[in-house]
Amino acid sequence: MSLFRMHTLSAAEGARSAVLLHGMEASWRGWERLAARLGDRYRLTALEMPWHTGNAYRWTRHRSPGGWVADAVDALPERPDVVVAHSFAASATLEALADGLFARAVVLLAPFYCPPEHRVSWEMFDATRAAFEGLITDSLRGWLGRHGKPGADPRVLSGMADKLVDRMGPLAFTEWFRQFTATAGLDLAAVATPTLVLTGPRDLGLAGGRDEALAKAMPAAAVRVEPDYDHFGHIRTPARVAEIIDEFTTGALGPVQTKETAR
Repeated sequence: MSLFRMHTLSAAEGARSAVLLHGMEASWRGWERLAARLGDRYRLTALEMPWHTGNAYRWTRHRSPGGWVADAVDALPERPDVVVAHSFAASATLEALADGLFARAVVLLAPFYCPPEHRVSWEMFDATRAAFEGLITDSLRGWLGRHGKPGADPRVLSGMADKLVDRMGPLAFTEWFRQFTATAGLDLAAVATPTLVLTGPRDLGLAGGRDEALAKAMPAAAVRVEPDYDHFGHIRTPARVAEIIDEFTTGALGPVQTKETAR
């Protein structure tokens, strides 16, 4: 029995297989908008990861985030052609790739990365916590917008974010910070898997030149900075993200082989 709940979002016959891994305190349902744009060209499976919304963070005692990603891929009935991961899962996938995760191609949406030359300090800790809480607020703002309340009072939004941070507890942030700083020690130069990293000027995950540092550390990765992309671009601009994923997978893996193209 699999430890990961699998949700089939598309079963397009003859298409490439792709597995979708959500970020911390998120859900497999966060992929539905992107899946609607990809579903006729991919067989899409979304997994519920241990760090899903409302978890108790007991998973941190057993494996590293990268270990969980490797286990998730191993739990699938077949090796996926493409692994697509967002935020916390994207950085965990970086760890899994450095540890030898087998995949034909990988797409990392808004990962976070700590260059080795960045000193881990209390200042970094405080700045990362502020960014962490900012992403939670941004996530709530997006959720309210999708439910017809785009102009929520800032005080109400702040109060909701504070309650969510309190409910998540310190284990959520400390695991986020631990995984962020752990990326500094990954041997990304040895990774051969074609990888697309998608970020943007409004994405805190790779801000401050960390996008360029990741590109330098990982030659197999094409780091793409989209002008309008933010941390939740796969939800806010799913059509554009689907277009970019299609372009990357076709370039990395070639056209899909069907009965017609094989003739």
